[in-house]
Amino acid sequence: MPSSRRSYTVMQKLLILEEYQCGVQGKGFHAVGKRHGRLYKWAAYRNSKDLRVKDSYIRLQAANIYRELHGNDAIGFEASSDWLARFKGRRNLVSRRQTTTRTLTADAPAICQRFIQQAQRLIAKHGIKTKNIINMDQVPRYFETEPKSAITTCGSRALLLRKGGSSYKRFTAT
Repeated sequence: MPSSRRSYTVMQKLLILEEYQCGVQGKGFHAVGKRHGRLYKWAAYRNSKDLRVKDSYIRLQAANIYRELHGNDAIGFEASSDWLARFKGRRNLVSRRQTTTRTLTADAPAICQRFIQQAQRLIAKHGIKTKNIINMDQVPRYFETEPKSAITTCGSRALLLRKGGSSYKRFTAT
């Protein structure tokens, strides 16, 4: 009856000891944990700075960390979509859409009143005729593409996305 336990001779054990090298970076569980820890810290840092974190950014950063740990020509790790789903599940990360809304300041009615009065003064001062005044809906709009989602931790109450400067400069008062 064959034994399920393998026996090694002293010579085999000495050969194994000769192959041992101190300080070699591991490829197993410890190295994976190190990579995942760095990747999670990177995502948390970007979220703390209100910078967008997308799935593609995480996959690219994971590949960069792997190459940094194992050399530029290292193979064996592909940041696949399945890997990403498992990573997000282990680290409690989810893709979320923006949930915060901007509110007008408390003095918004006063600002609107001042604007209307200033417009009326300019119309009277320059003698602008009513036929030369256009509807506000006819002016060109400034469009800015905003991201649809970002990565954040599960259970967070709000997702903040960095906006360009022009998206905060204009609003329509009706």
